Amino acid sequence: MSAVEVPPDHEPPYRPISLGEQARLDRCSAGVALHVGGPELKKVAAKALTGPPEELAVATDPVGTMCPLSQAMVKDRDYPDSSPTVTTERRLRWEAANQTYWQTGWGSVEKDPPQFGSDIAAFTLSSQRDLWSKVGTDGHAMASKTSLDRAKAVADEIKGKDIHNDALIKHMLEDATSPHYRIVTASDIARLLRHGGFLAQTPAEHSAEFRMEVEALKVAWGSCDSRNPDDFYRVMSPMVVTAHMEWEAEYAAQAEPRADIVNAEVAAANEVRKATDAMIESLGQAWLADQILKWQKYWAGQTATTRPKPAVFTQATKDLAAARTRAADQAKLAAGASAAAKAAADKANTAQNVAWTIADGAKTPRGRGLLFAQQSVQVAKASAAAAEAAAKATLTASNAAKATVADSKALLALAKTQSHALQTEFRKTAALEAAAQAKAAATAAATQAKEAAANATKAKNAQATAERAQETARVAASTANAQRAKAEQEKALAAKERQTAATERAKAQAAEQRAANERETAGHARTQAEGAAKTADEQLTVALLAEGRASAAREKAEEAERNKNATAARAAALESAAAAAVGTSAAGETREAATAARAAANDAASAATRAHAAAGEASTAAQNARAAATRSDAAAQRSRAAADKAWSAYQTAVAAGAVAHAAAAEAIDASEAASVNAAKAEQEAKKAQAAALKASQEADASRAEAAKAGAWAAITAGHAYAAGQAATAARDSATEVIKPANTAIAMGTPYRESDSAAAFAVLIDRPVAVRAAGRRRHRQGRRGGQGRR
Repeated sequence: MSAVEVPPDHEPPYRPISLGEQARLDRCSAGVALHVGGPELKKVAAKALTGPPEELAVATDPVGTMCPLSQAMVKDRDYPDSSPTVTTERRLRWEAANQTYWQTGWGSVEKDPPQFGSDIAAFTLSSQRDLWSKVGTDGHAMASKTSLDRAKAVADEIKGKDIHNDALIKHMLEDATSPHYRIVTASDIARLLRHGGFLAQTPAEHSAEFRMEVEALKVAWGSCDSRNPDDFYRVMSPMVVTAHMEWEAEYAAQAEPRADIVNAEVAAANEVRKATDAMIESLGQAWLADQILKWQKYWAGQTATTRPKPAVFTQATKDLAAARTRAADQAKLAAGASAAAKAAADKANTAQNVAWTIADGAKTPRGRGLLFAQQSVQVAKASAAAAEAAAKATLTASNAAKATVADSKALLALAKTQSHALQTEFRKTAALEAAAQAKAAATAAATQAKEAAANATKAKNAQATAERAQETARVAASTANAQRAKAEQEKALAAKERQTAATERAKAQAAEQRAANERETAGHARTQAEGAAKTADEQLTVALLAEGRASAAREKAEEAERNKNATAARAAALESAAAAAVGTSAAGETREAATAARAAANDAASAATRAHAAAGEASTAAQNARAAATRSDAAAQRSRAAADKAWSAYQTAVAAGAVAHAAAAEAIDASEAASVNAAKAEQEAKKAQAAALKASQEADASRAEAAKAGAWAAITAGHAYAAGQAATAARDSATEVIKPANTAIAMGTPYRESDSAAAFAVLIDRPVAVRAAGRRRHRQGRRGGQGRR
């Protein structure tokens, strides 16, 4: 069914009770039993409250028709010392002991003991019986009629805006005004009035509104308004979860002092009960002694003929001594009980101070984490005061029993007066302790309010600082981003230059290799040049010798040319001589000579011809030799020049090799530097990146700190609100505790503002209206049924 289809009188479904709610209800229920119970009930409640949660759950969980707390209450009811008949039986015993004396006292002795025992029994026992009906309830506060009337007006104002909430308010108001099993508490009505209905949406988690609601929930739970708020759309769920976690931590932190206080209440209550019983008995014995003294005085003035038998006088003496002994014994018992009650009260006070220190450290209101134990301190101290009053009355009664007949009556009257001061002392001390708690809570509230104001200022300053830091971080982040981009560029450039350096290094290595090769080639060229120069020198020498020989040959040729005709003439002469000598003996020789001469002439002519040819050749050869010599010299010069050039080339190659090596070294150095620079650039880039990240983180941190500062300001405001609520409740407690007719105070039930909705309804008169929401309905969630709406 959609929202618009839900009828106006739609019955909202009951939701199962949560574990957190049940735990809070168990604590408050056991706390109520602790305060209203007798010895057995107090013992069971204290054991459950100071034990593990499982034991508490068992103690408060109904089994059949009675929970263990109710069973303990029945034991108290049936215990002989708790019976109202005890007072009657005691009076009958005193009356029987006095019977002989009033019968023979002729009007000087009273017949019936006084009714002071009934008055005290009414205070100690009857009021307790009146409160036994509260066993099994959590004692949560109900809203007053004025508050409910205002809530009805608010409901009329918002009616029709949301049919689900309309139905919820309708049933809330019906439950709050029902005479039976009311679940809706004063805190529920207060929340309705505070918001003018229901919250439409969940406030921001760290806002002041969120923290106020969290603190309001803890204040309610600390007053035993233990259930979660009605909330159809679950808008309150985040605040309920936060409040639950904080409340459980606060409650757990004070577990040890709370246990000490609870045990102190039990001990003090037992001791005041002992002291009260001793006081009643001592008063009875003092009254009996006074009656015997009156009897003795009366008969002391009568004649012997009218006096009772001597045995009666003897019995009177024995009875008087016995009464005085019993009164003295009761005084000792009362004094011991008073001292024990005082020790228990001191222990409770010490534990309360420890709890306050824990609360102050956690910035939580004093007393709230103690929950039911805050009232236990009041009960323990009031019990100690009552025990002391009982001890004083008992001592006075004992003195009255010891006194003479003249003083007995006055002392007995004083003892009676002191006995009636018992409940006065109880209430007075409870009121003083409530006032002290109120003052402590107010002092703590003032301190927290002052701290809240200081923290609010700090938060404001922190916000401004955070904003400045955020701006600084933003600028730093921007700068870091720019530097990071620059570093990335430099990193790329360094990588490029590193590659260039690597290339140039390779070129340098190649140039150095070529230089080495050229140096070797130059060495070969120089060696060849030196050989060519030597050859050229040798050829020059040969050419010069050839030129000399050619010149000699030319001279010979010229001489042969000159000798050519002479030889021919000589041959002719010889031939002539031969011819002349023909026929002579010399003719043969002459012929031979002529022939030889002719041959010689021919040879000469041939030789001359050859010589001439040779001379020509020689001249040619000489010329050629000169030319060859010239060329050889030129070749030698060129060879030397080539050798010089080769050497120069060698030197140039060596220099080029050195330059190439230096260039290679520089290239290597540049490469290494480029590599280092690239690495540095990369490192700087990483630094810039880290700086940018750090700046971003700092910016985030500054924003987070600003948010935390705002959240802490909201938290401190919540603390101040909670402290103020605690101070107000403590003030109202002090006001309530001075009302003599307030039975809850007498039995130590919660002293707190009974209607937390009152301030929102502009309520002046706040009557006590502690009504119980039946435990059966509380427990339905545990047994699988439905809990609260």
